[in-house]
Amino acid sequence: RISLQPVSSDESRVNGVLSGSLDVAPIGPTQVATVDGQGAAQVFSALSNGVVFLGVNSTSGVLTDARIREAISLAIDKEAITEGLLSGLAEPASAMLAPAVEGYSDDVTDPGFDPERARELLAEAGYAGEAIPFDYATDGRIPLSSEVAQTIQASLADVGITVELRGADQQAHTLKVRGREMEGVYLNTWAPSTVDGDLPLTDFYETAGNNNYAQDPATAAWAAEQRGVEGDARQEVFAKLL
Repeated sequence: RISLQPVSSDESRVNGVLSGSLDVAPIGPTQVATVDGQGAAQVFSALSNGVVFLGVNSTSGVLTDARIREAISLAIDKEAITEGLLSGLAEPASAMLAPAVEGYSDDVTDPGFDPERARELLAEAGYAGEAIPFDYATDGRIPLSSEVAQTIQASLADVGITVELRGADQQAHTLKVRGREMEGVYLNTWAPSTVDGDLPLTDFYETAGNNNYAQDPATAAWAAEQRGVEGDARQEVFAKLL
């Protein structure tokens, strides 16, 4: 028999595996050294099926300008987040699917960290420091979500982008995502239990998708198309979407 017990507190999960009241539990990256050092439990790490991403309402305020959206991407040092904040237990994502998920494409490359280019794009767009709302969950699905959000805020401030942090509990944040109520940028994650790209990519690109603010008819058509093809043909559609 397997019993699943919800334990919301990171600290309680660690204490549970160390005391033996829990046999298996997910722990955060900052807790690994503590558990390893006790010798009372083993820590296992495996390639995840999840991607943490910064969602964008591209129809709202200054974010309608593609140059400002690109500047946000270029201003965030993902290596600093994964290697420093997350103790090297994550890797920078280049696309909306993790390498472990069907549909991932090596052809998609990340534009990288280029704060100088970000400043140039902001100047071209005439950005004047308008505040951009930044929603994130203070607990729940993303490890160290508050710290990640604060690190992103600092990176954006470094190039002159003002964000207004709006932290909420996971339930309230998820309801806003599902209602497509985000006004600016927001921290979110997709980890498909099917380990297939259909679920996340249709959510990003199909008309009814929770994360689809752009409502682009071309990407909606491709998201539907991948369901009717197999093998290399399906992979080509995924690559176009990514």
